[in-house]
Amino acid sequence: MRKRIFHTIIAATAAVMALVPLGAPAQTARGDFNYDGVTSVSDLTFLIDYLLMGRWNEQPMDLQRDTITVNGVSFVMVHVDGGSYSPSEGVTVTVGDFSIGKTEVTRELWKAVMGGTATTDLQLPVNQKSWNDCQEFIARLNELTGMNFRLPKDREWEFAARGGNRSKGYIYAGGNHPRLLAWYRGNGSSHNLHPVAQLACNELGLYDMSGNVNEWTEIVPDVNSMAYYRGGDVDHVVDWCEISFRGTRDINTYFNHIGFRLAL
Repeated sequence: MRKRIFHTIIAATAAVMALVPLGAPAQTARGDFNYDGVTSVSDLTFLIDYLLMGRWNEQPMDLQRDTITVNGVSFVMVHVDGGSYSPSEGVTVTVGDFSIGKTEVTRELWKAVMGGTATTDLQLPVNQKSWNDCQEFIARLNELTGMNFRLPKDREWEFAARGGNRSKGYIYAGGNHPRLLAWYRGNGSSHNLHPVAQLACNELGLYDMSGNVNEWTEIVPDVNSMAYYRGGDVDHVVDWCEISFRGTRDINTYFNHIGFRLAL
């Protein structure tokens, strides 16, 4: 019975995908189920996983996503409707609409924008970048795309990590069981980064907002030499992966497990 269902899914999916030309843009391709900018056999794999493994709880299919391609490398921005959240009792924070990266910036995207010769581990999040390095990357990306990318504001980052207006009140970005959604000391090899989007995502379909690498956000108000970072990393205890965790570092710091995520 299970085998028959499996073959039925393959046949049905193949029929749907046959209606969409290979290489069609993500914004118009009905068969681009994994939002990678093209319609290919990987979408079939994604859809089978989606149907058989309950991925509908992870991937909200009705959110607005935009795929941007630069020098042959594509990445996805997820639109977040503005709203409010309460980081502590008696405090309410409100943010407007914005878009944020589905994943942390990868080494592949960094190479596409900044150049380089790396040919391996390209799906790892970029790391060992100062806040100022991120600003240089963003300036070049904006020149290449004609867009206005930036780092997320600290409050935007937290709102997105909480799941935006779809928040279920989790401790970590995507749930209360960190082993299912975060790479941290004790879950995965210590010190070793992992390719992006390997574990569960949160309510907005955002990956690795808990764990893997910390993520730079905005400058600390009135302290021009310091910036916030969020999310925790693979080399620290799970407490750092809580959505509420926030650290500060000098904007010139080269911290081994710190990267970033784009906002727009």
